[in-house]
Amino acid sequence: QLPADRLAAIEPVMRSLATAPAAQQLAFAEGLASVSRLAGRTLPPAVTAWMQQTLVTTLGLTDQILARRAADAVRDLSFPEKNLPLRTLLLDPKTAGSTRTSALRALTVDADSVPAFITVLNRPTDPVALRRAAADQLALPAAGDAGRAALVAALPTAQNDLALGLAVGLARTDAGAAALIDTVTAGRAPAALLRHRYIADALAKRPDALRARAAALVKNLPSE
Repeated sequence: QLPADRLAAIEPVMRSLATAPAAQQLAFAEGLASVSRLAGRTLPPAVTAWMQQTLVTTLGLTDQILARRAADAVRDLSFPEKNLPLRTLLLDPKTAGSTRTSALRALTVDADSVPAFITVLNRPTDPVALRRAAADQLALPAAGDAGRAALVAALPTAQNDLALGLAVGLARTDAGAAALIDTVTAGRAPAALLRHRYIADALAKRPDALRARAAALVKNLPSE
């Protein structure tokens, strides 16, 4: 790793890679991405632009291994150009599951990505692990009301691990916990979900009124 006063020295190396194979360009871009995340390290603008363009280009390659590596590299980088190719990878059922998961984790959670997460969550042919990962993103505050509504809508027909993931995601916020309790109260999800350790732990952090409602729903359930 170059010290801060020598970062400009990487520009000649960058230019020398203009005709290099994609894997070699990606390896250098991955290194730059790692450096850019370090405290006190600011890449020169031309280097930042090259790194971002290289990573975005690699996301669009048919080589699944390289695309997944690029998705992992952009996960902690904030620049809007990454999101369209990441959404494309996520939504393509022919893309390897590991690559789609990396793309999902790297996507910025915002109004543009929420519909993609909802599509994956509601697609029964997608792997359960991927659908649950989409639910995790929809449970984040950045997903807003649309994310919470999607979790609530999917809960009545969800099974096993997916249902648990949806309920845990909802229980982590006051608004989500209220929606979860409303869903159980309406008979659209089993009250036993509220007694699961992960959900009970999350509900324990909610306001007294919500905890009381949850307790009332489970008090008459048979012991486990």
